[in-house]
Amino acid sequence: KDQYCSNVALKVNAKLSNAINDSRVWYTSPPNAPQSTRGVTWVHEVPTLVMGISVANGMGFDTVSVISASVCLDPGCMRFAQDVRVCTKTQLIGNEVIADLTTTMLVQFHLHTGVKPERILVYRDGVSEGLFTRVRANEIQSIRHGYRKFAEHRGSGDVFCCPPITFVAVLTHNNVKIVPARKDDGVKSKKGASNVHSGTCVDDTIIDAMSDLNVTTDDMSGLGTGKTQNNLYIYTEPDDKGYDFLLTAHGAGLGTSKPVHYRIILNENAVFKPSTFENATPLTKRQLEMATYEMSFQYSTATKAVRVVPVVFYGSRLSNQVLSYFNYLRREEGSVEGTELNELDESEREFQVVGRDGVPKPRYLFVRRGDSKEDQPPCVRSSLLPNFSPHGIEGKDYGLPFNTHVSA
Repeated sequence: KDQYCSNVALKVNAKLSNAINDSRVWYTSPPNAPQSTRGVTWVHEVPTLVMGISVANGMGFDTVSVISASVCLDPGCMRFAQDVRVCTKTQLIGNEVIADLTTTMLVQFHLHTGVKPERILVYRDGVSEGLFTRVRANEIQSIRHGYRKFAEHRGSGDVFCCPPITFVAVLTHNNVKIVPARKDDGVKSKKGASNVHSGTCVDDTIIDAMSDLNVTTDDMSGLGTGKTQNNLYIYTEPDDKGYDFLLTAHGAGLGTSKPVHYRIILNENAVFKPSTFENATPLTKRQLEMATYEMSFQYSTATKAVRVVPVVFYGSRLSNQVLSYFNYLRREEGSVEGTELNELDESEREFQVVGRDGVPKPRYLFVRRGDSKEDQPPCVRSSLLPNFSPHGIEGKDYGLPFNTHVSA
């Protein structure tokens, strides 16, 4: 009975929670903590944009790839907004697609909170280790371009100064299994397997592949701690030991639990902080592990922690929903049309999808047909979610949520 009531309350609060009532089934902070400190570890300190990016690919050559993004709108990471882009099947996400999604998420965050984010934390799903170099060189830079478009659209702030970015690759498909040293120390599943407890984290010894830590695109060597650069205060020099970790956030009810490998591609937030916020702390490995684990409890269809952070989980659900419905939009309704994307660089041609005849297939981004109102930002005009939502976008003063949350 308690489990049922908790499940119902969780779903109701996830659907009705907004900036006014701040309803939530539980907080990640102690009940007696002051209101200003309630929320996910590190995220609640200053306005922080937590964004997840997911990809779903259809089967076959003549299909599409769906790229979705989700953003947390509150310090407790319980309220979300989402957006989606559809393009021809590809192994790479186009730079303009990442920039558009980032701009839309920033618009949603600003509309909900009334402030611009001072830090950015990105969880990227659907990327293999062979593409880490490309992600580091292109996708992170595209996020900065997306922030610049957002600042230009708002007409305020320094369009060239993007907040510090932490970029985390979420590797759900791995061959690692963590088991207790003794069966009596673990948790028994229904099938008799002995699993580790929820929240088990491994960040030493067996983490043998550490990602190289990039600080920023600028050369900050020799600046020293305690100095400021572009309104950023320098905590300390980066930790050369890396920030990767394996996390088993869920408690497996069936079979053997499998951890998620979080690979940190970039962690500027470990080095820099906004100079206007005295209570901001660096994003250490411990802080990132705690924040990731606490976010795992904020999934509105489960009263327990889920395996992957919800900001990625929701994006994956949305991508698969759009993938299954997109052919109807394209063929039956005829409400979408394709616009050609920019050509890939010579170094990236190897990732372009090739047809049955061996010729590289052209790259298209699908947008709503005939919807090109100039009083809307480009990131809104290229969004397909209004086709899935009863809420429209009328004029310049589009409201919240113009992209419906897909919570169950």
